[in-house]
Amino acid sequence: MDNIQRILLSSKHFIPFAGYILKITHLPQNYTSVSQFLNLFTLEFKRSILDIRFLNNFVLSKTDTSRLLEWVQFHVPKIKSRNKQMFEISIRRSIYLWIDPIQRIMRIINFYPKLKMNLRNGPHNVLLLT
Repeated sequence: MDNIQRILLSSKHFIPFAGYILKITHLPQNYTSVSQFLNLFTLEFKRSILDIRFLNNFVLSKTDTSRLLEWVQFHVPKIKSRNKQMFEISIRRSIYLWIDPIQRIMRIINFYPKLKMNLRNGPHNVLLLT
């Protein structure tokens, strides 16, 4: 069993126990309210936040990675449209290229176009603009 599976397994046992001890009301078999009350986030959510923070620092030149700049392609529209994609993502025909970290980060930003990219103090500051 690898470390990620151990963390997920321990969180599956901890969150219901914490909800019971702290008497947090929640729906049966749904512990999202307990997680939100305790400010606990999933590993997938934390990874997306770290990806976005990295890309934010990368685009604002806070991270000195000139070689990575070759991999990032900004979307420049030729005509005025409603398409608000920030990055141009080429079509990948292989799963190995699909899980490329830079491509994954750009897909996250393109999928959530209203995501505020100024993330300084952690996952609790992620805001979707409405």
